[in-house]
Amino acid sequence: MNFYMESALNYDKNRGASSEVVSYITSVLSKYESVRLLDMGCGTGNYINALSEQMTGEYCGIDKSQSMLVKAKKKCSKARFVKTSIENPDIGERQFNVILMTNVIHQLSSPQNTFNTARTLLKPRGDFFLLTLSHEQIKNRPIMKFFPNALELQSSRFPTIELLRKSSEISGFKLIRTVVVEDEKKIRIDDEYLQAVRDKSYSFLHLLDEREYEMGIKAIESQVKLSENSLVRWSGQTLMHFRKD
Repeated sequence: MNFYMESALNYDKNRGASSEVVSYITSVLSKYESVRLLDMGCGTGNYINALSEQMTGEYCGIDKSQSMLVKAKKKCSKARFVKTSIENPDIGERQFNVILMTNVIHQLSSPQNTFNTARTLLKPRGDFFLLTLSHEQIKNRPIMKFFPNALELQSSRFPTIELLRKSSEISGFKLIRTVVVEDEKKIRIDDEYLQAVRDKSYSFLHLLDEREYEMGIKAIESQVKLSENSLVRWSGQTLMHFRKD
């Protein structure tokens, strides 16, 4: 079973559309009578589904995983879903006034290429919303307590917020606003959390060697036994809002 098929099986158990992200995007897009929105790396369609319930328009999601798209189509029949490369999508130019990319940028080869692609796909003055993690947010993730050696790995995968800002300017975008979302959110270190880690629901877990992964599992098991259902603060996410000049 490949990574994307395995991820699709468990994706919705541990992920959903952030209400704070949806709220911010819908408030910005109230200027449109109808949106033409592209979700780059849409996964199982959580954000397209949530946004399409709030705003009238045409919605398109692209992903390279057929397994993800099968679930997305079942979830949101009103949207169009296309299996294609995220970095070089074959869907035409300047069709969209909104692009959304959530928790995908760290899996792509180049932030600069991502912004260049987004610019090609967007209409003039189009909005680009990018959800990612800052290095500080990665450092403060509860899961790093159990997999401390993964901090360097994760930090190397995620481009810094400053690099994203600079790349956006080179590609002709203006940074409108940077918003920290879900920084007050708390999660439970319990059996459900342990199962999510066992399912390797977080992509970096697939990159760890087996010894380190098993050590982390044992550390979580110990905490669950000692303090079942303990609440810990999550570290939030960073939503960056750009506009094509």
